[in-house]
Amino acid sequence: MGHLLERFVDRRSFMRSAALLGASSWDVTPSEGANARPRISHYLVGNNVWMNPSDAVWSVASKAGLQIVRIGGGAYDRKMPPNDQLVDWLRRIKAMGAEPMVQVSQYGTAREAADLVRFLNVENKFAVRYWNLGNEPWLQRKKPPIGTVAAEVAAYVKPIASAMKAVDPSIKIYIPDECDYFDELYESLIGGPSDVCGKDENNRHYVDGISWHRYVSGDRRWVVANAAQQFRVRAAKCRNLIDRANAAHGRAGAGALGWGIGEYNLENRGFEGPSTTEGAGVHSFVNGQFQAEVLGICMKYGATYCSPWSTFENGGRRQGTDYSFIDGQGLTPRPSYRHMELVAKNFRGEYLDGATNLPDIRAFGCKRDDGLCAMILNMEDTGTRSYTLRFDAGKIEGACAINLDGGLRIQHKDDISNQTTQLLVFSGNGTLARKYTYGVDQAKAGEPPKLEEFKKKR
Repeated sequence: MGHLLERFVDRRSFMRSAALLGASSWDVTPSEGANARPRISHYLVGNNVWMNPSDAVWSVASKAGLQIVRIGGGAYDRKMPPNDQLVDWLRRIKAMGAEPMVQVSQYGTAREAADLVRFLNVENKFAVRYWNLGNEPWLQRKKPPIGTVAAEVAAYVKPIASAMKAVDPSIKIYIPDECDYFDELYESLIGGPSDVCGKDENNRHYVDGISWHRYVSGDRRWVVANAAQQFRVRAAKCRNLIDRANAAHGRAGAGALGWGIGEYNLENRGFEGPSTTEGAGVHSFVNGQFQAEVLGICMKYGATYCSPWSTFENGGRRQGTDYSFIDGQGLTPRPSYRHMELVAKNFRGEYLDGATNLPDIRAFGCKRDDGLCAMILNMEDTGTRSYTLRFDAGKIEGACAINLDGGLRIQHKDDISNQTTQLLVFSGNGTLARKYTYGVDQAKAGEPPKLEEFKKKR
């Protein structure tokens, strides 16, 4: 971003894709991913740092459980922060237990990019593992025919990536962080006419993954019905493209190509209550549920990282270019922060796909070494639902049925209010150990999720 405000949202293309998926599109079978139960990335839950956060902002952000923090954006493509600021930010990111991701410019020289790798990883020993190369090249080139962009991207990626890896062969480079997942662009770069997945003259891969952005906007009803589904369609195509390229280039294990989302969010575009918790903008409760659902989609399709834009900007004023996950009023964590925190601190191990019989109840989970987790998102706007959750595909009688594909005969019954998220943590024997409940009223009051802990049965 940083800040190219004009977003490209092709809703007609999305509607054609959604129509092909049919009415059961919320229930995507595990076989459509890379495997039935993907491993959840250690770097999945991310964010973007932007323009001089205060010590207080850093302190609040450090408690969210972030696993990766990206330093990038359109402005940094033109002028990177000075080295002393980068050093300070990297120290802060490392101190919160997160992995830094640093963007180098598409406009700079290969030597400049290599010098930055040398400064950070060799001279200062930060061991920055993940790097981006460029930001939204199609937008920065004023939207030329998309078919012309891949060759230009490949022309700067190859020499710059090669020079960076000559300094530190262990780094991972993701490209090109376009403003949307454009089929023609990515298919050309990954195994197509402008392929960058091969090796340079030193037998090092140019790139290690692809990355893309997406911002969406609409009223609350549109967000519930469509926003995450747009990401689901793109993630499935991205996963298939990566799998084909890995097979074609013989890339596997640590050398396999990955993918990630470098920026995403809802937008404040004047829709229903954009600056209220009940509305559909950045500050809204539904944005938190949307971001949680996108994280679930990224788990399903094996993303390396998923980083919304951003930690804090424009004073957290709930208008204009405020894409913060911290509110300006008292530096209060927003619903996006709270949902990211729940995922970051509880999800690990194997992803478990979810299916429900109600369109506005969404669910996904994980199978950990010490038990199971289930996240349930009630995105309805009235009433309370009594639900039955099973960790297998067994038939459930009742108005609200939730199945997670854990292959375990574990069942749980509970209630969940509208506009509410529950995170359930079960022990290894299937006993409920902890329950987090977070709803729109708590979000309005600036309160964290309610935690209930249950004693083990003897």
